[in-house]
Amino acid sequence: MIKLDKTVPLPGPVESGRPRKYPVDRMRKGHSFLVTTPSERSSALIAAHRVGIVATSRAVAGGFRIWRVM
Repeated sequence: MIKLDKTVPLPGPVESGRPRKYPVDRMRKGHSFLVTTPSERSSALIAAHRVGIVATSRAVAGGFRIWRVM
């Protein structure tokens, strides 16, 4: 018979896989970073959306700047 335990806490989440390419998870409201291609711009906005961050971008000299809005 298998013994059931009630007092063993669940461990916290473990990050696996490759490291994030864009620093969206470390951003605070008003922070921004620069990407150079339209493809990177799209990928950065998708990455922000996946972790629940509202972000926007604008074309600037040298590429596209991604801002955290909320």
